[in-house]
Amino acid sequence: MNKYRLGGPSPGVFATVVFLLVTASSALAQQLPWARFRPLPIRLRPIAGLRARVHNGELHLRLRDFLRLVLTNDPGIQVMRLQVVGSHAQVTSARAAFDPSMDVNFDTQRSTSPATTALAGAPTASTLLQNSAINFRQLLPWGQDVSIGFTATRNSNNSSFSLLNPSISSGLDFDLRQSLLQNWNNIQNRAPLRQAEYAWFAAGQTTRAQIADQLIAAARDYWSAVQASRNIDLVRQALGFDQKNYALDRRKLKLGAIALPDIYPTEAQVAEDKVNLLNAEYAYKLALLPVRREIGADLLPATRNLRIVLDDRPSAASAVSLGTVDIEAAIASALRSRPELAASEAQLRQDALSVRLGKDQFKPKLNLDLSYSASGVAGDTLLSGSSLGTGAVSNLGLASSLAQLFGFSAPTYGVSLSLHLPFRNSAAQAQLAQALVSRNIDRYNQRRERQQVVDDVTGAAIHLQAALAAVQAARIARDYMRKNVAGEEQKYRLGSITIELVLQAQRQLTTAENTLLNARIDYEVARLQWERATWTLLPGLGLHFAPLGGGKE
Repeated sequence: MNKYRLGGPSPGVFATVVFLLVTASSALAQQLPWARFRPLPIRLRPIAGLRARVHNGELHLRLRDFLRLVLTNDPGIQVMRLQVVGSHAQVTSARAAFDPSMDVNFDTQRSTSPATTALAGAPTASTLLQNSAINFRQLLPWGQDVSIGFTATRNSNNSSFSLLNPSISSGLDFDLRQSLLQNWNNIQNRAPLRQAEYAWFAAGQTTRAQIADQLIAAARDYWSAVQASRNIDLVRQALGFDQKNYALDRRKLKLGAIALPDIYPTEAQVAEDKVNLLNAEYAYKLALLPVRREIGADLLPATRNLRIVLDDRPSAASAVSLGTVDIEAAIASALRSRPELAASEAQLRQDALSVRLGKDQFKPKLNLDLSYSASGVAGDTLLSGSSLGTGAVSNLGLASSLAQLFGFSAPTYGVSLSLHLPFRNSAAQAQLAQALVSRNIDRYNQRRERQQVVDDVTGAAIHLQAALAAVQAARIARDYMRKNVAGEEQKYRLGSITIELVLQAQRQLTTAENTLLNARIDYEVARLQWERATWTLLPGLGLHFAPLGGGKE
């Protein structure tokens, strides 16, 4: 009868330890960043800010309030913002190389085989092997690849020659790899992360410029609606003139001062003015459609049919000529603050990293590996007087093995150097050549962007000066037309001219008023373009939006 014990697979001390290790690993995993990660609370934002601007059943808007509502409610702007948020995922993905990891394994295996030699220790050899392991790995920012591993093994069999049965062994391994030439500063893993951050920053800057352009387009729609509203007033003014003339002609007709055919021109002009007024009112309604859409008023039943009142009136009376503005200083300020140039600078930094990465590929690979390990062994002593010594203690368990392990009584350590010398690296040559070409292309793109900024500021200054001059000239022409109408009406009352000349003068006044209105609208748009070119648009309107891609506003 075999007196040696063969442990079964039922949970014992060893299995309990494995269970505790797995439990501890699970608890640790719950504290890791990926375990705590929750998706960003990206939700469809409700239409906001409209009710606060409703007074007496009317939606009152000024340009600043309108653009603030556009920033909040315009779907196109919200899509731009979300695209920048989505681009940040590339930064998160590039951090994957530095993510720590831990593996926990446990396996058990029983084997039975007939003995083929007297050294088997039993007629039928039976073995139960149970292994557990925990391995942790981390790539440090400067390229040190660190791994720590713990193993524990329980081996029981029915061999009469086993000194320890069951035997419990444990091991602890430390390994460190450091690149000394190629990738010595971990550029191959850090460069993609930095490039992703630069790309995210550039996306944010580009989006800021696009949002500013979207605001300019919205402001154009706003001023177009203001222009359509003011045009209704001008048409009504012309209708008032013609109705007065028509009433005067009717009195003259009753008095017999004029014949019946003489009243037809003023009567026809009144009818034409009424048609023009109807068309102007419909044009105003059409001009309000993009205004409603850009602030989301058409999406809410409560505001869809509200009358919109635009409280701004175009005026250049208080405008200051750009003759006192230092254009060169404005250009220098724009070159410092325009987000398009910040985006191109971020692209050049990406290119610089690509060039460094390409050059690094030409270096030989020289790796330094450091290793250190410790071990411990324990188990039930089956043979007294063996090599364990006469004082050996029986029933040594896992605690004894761990005491030997962490006491580092049986260490093993080593150092190794490995060198790889490529005689040709065609892939690195192609990568570096492409990086150099991309860098030069982006340098030219940045030069072109700087030229565009200079052209924008210069062109905006010229446009603003021309718009201001047009307003001043149109105002003078309008004033003369008013005096001319007054003079023609006086002549008509004295009977020196016909009504046709009065109507012609009034139509000229209406045309002059309309020219002045158009000039004022052009000035308002030109002023916004100047602020966009010099990147003072949002501060000038008292607006701001949240930073995008690491940008500032």
